[in-house]
Amino acid sequence: MTASTTQFRDGELIAERRLRATPEQVWEAFTRPASLAAFWGGTHAMVPPESVEVNLRAGGGFALDTQAPDGSRHRLRFLYRRLAAPQEMVFDEPLTGIRTTITLRGVGEDTCVSVHQRELPHELQTERAAEGLASTLDALATYLEITHLPR
Repeated sequence: MTASTTQFRDGELIAERRLRATPEQVWEAFTRPASLAAFWGGTHAMVPPESVEVNLRAGGGFALDTQAPDGSRHRLRFLYRRLAAPQEMVFDEPLTGIRTTITLRGVGEDTCVSVHQRELPHELQTERAAEGLASTLDALATYLEITHLPR
């Protein structure tokens, strides 16, 4: 497992991580409600499993609640624009206009995951946002190691 790398480039946030799992296992983690609940909040929030809804089709979407350490909740909704299992998914967050592209590329027995967020509002172009995305990928790596090993 290697650490997540994140960078801002021309107002876009890009994160990459090599995971000890197949592209199919990573795809499953990004598309199953229980998996999303296990890693989506990273270290900064938890996701109550009962809050996650997934309608896995182009034009469908997913939604979940994030719960901060103080107990406050925030509902997030995303609309799928493109699903090409297990290589790529594209989804939008309608309130902010952020478009996220997740690309999965098999490398031997591992997967390189790239998360590219475009149309980031200026107020979200922060180090905290980059750390949050890296934290989510770190939590994904931990989740995959716990649930999918040995391969």
